[in-house]
Amino acid sequence: MIKFFKEGKYSIVATKFKNKNITVNIGFLGELPAKEYFIINKFKHSDKNNIFFKKLIMYFNSKNKIENFVDFFSMNNYFYAVFKYKESQNLIYKYNKKVCITDFRKRVRIFENICIKIKACIFNNSPLLILLTMADPNNITIDNEDNIFINFDLRKIFNYQEQENEYLENKNKYIVKFISKIFKIIFETEVSYKYNRIMNLIYKKCELGIHKSIEEIVLDVKNNIEEAEISSMIEYLKYQFRIRKYLIPKLTKMVLIPSFIIAFGFLIYAKLNGLNKNSSGAKSLTIGEITYSGNKNDASAKSIELDNSVAITPEFEKSNKNIILPQDSTENYEDYIVQNGDTASSISESKYSDKNLGSAITSFNGISSNLIPGSILKIPSKNFIDSYISGNSENNSN
Repeated sequence: MIKFFKEGKYSIVATKFKNKNITVNIGFLGELPAKEYFIINKFKHSDKNNIFFKKLIMYFNSKNKIENFVDFFSMNNYFYAVFKYKESQNLIYKYNKKVCITDFRKRVRIFENICIKIKACIFNNSPLLILLTMADPNNITIDNEDNIFINFDLRKIFNYQEQENEYLENKNKYIVKFISKIFKIIFETEVSYKYNRIMNLIYKKCELGIHKSIEEIVLDVKNNIEEAEISSMIEYLKYQFRIRKYLIPKLTKMVLIPSFIIAFGFLIYAKLNGLNKNSSGAKSLTIGEITYSGNKNDASAKSIELDNSVAITPEFEKSNKNIILPQDSTENYEDYIVQNGDTASSISESKYSDKNLGSAITSFNGISSNLIPGSILKIPSKNFIDSYISGNSENNSN
């Protein structure tokens, strides 16, 4: 079983701070698990400390004592001030500019609620040491539900002793100075980097004491919240760009140059792939009785306009001459692309100035007299036709 040392009726589990003037402990009542914990400020009776002892005992016996106050007692040459304790993040940690991601408007509400708590303490005529302990950012904590809690760690009350007369002369001005510290912490991101003109101006007014009360500070923030919020977003982006602009040349090399290389490589690949499709990868096409692949080495690969939606079957014109040429002849010929309206006779007249040689063209290509537009014909030379006709005439006479 764990044993804890005692301070009166409280079991001490940890010591937060200790020097010759004060010891700050954390303890609980009863047995573990503890229902709640307490912060126990322990002072030694001395001439210096007894000044605080008298002020504290008068305050804690009054009806205006703060809600977190639990106990005040004296024992074995020490006196103790006990308050409720809550373990949660304090302002300095929660709103550190390196980790703060809290919504701007939410922080405005947190700031306003803290100011209300401190104002209530002023209204109740709390002594300086209590008031400034409340305004100490180390003692102001915020839980996950954004509830505000004050841990009364009184270690700094000795720092305030010499300031008490000044405080009593101008209470509001003195408190405003402490509120400005809270303001800077909650809005540290906006104020320290100076990228929010509105919030930076409000903070400067706090520092210079232009605000005469806590209410003036809160009202100044709330009246400018919309402009401040927009300024935060726009100016923050500008600030981030300014502090990182030296990276632009590096980013250019790291991003643009590889992008150009990739794009250039893609263009080369696309070009080569296109060439392959136009050559070896092309599909064969059959028109009439002629099949061609579109390869450059194919004599049929010529620029052709196809209009297969129109089927033309011109009237067969019988010629006066019926010439049958062999299909497998190796004689010279020229290619001709059949046009709309072409007939064997019209092609014969065009090529030989004799429309009666149409049968020579059709027999040479091994087709009938019906021509399909877009098909390619082999047109034999006139000399070949004449020699073929002459040769056949001699054979027939014999």
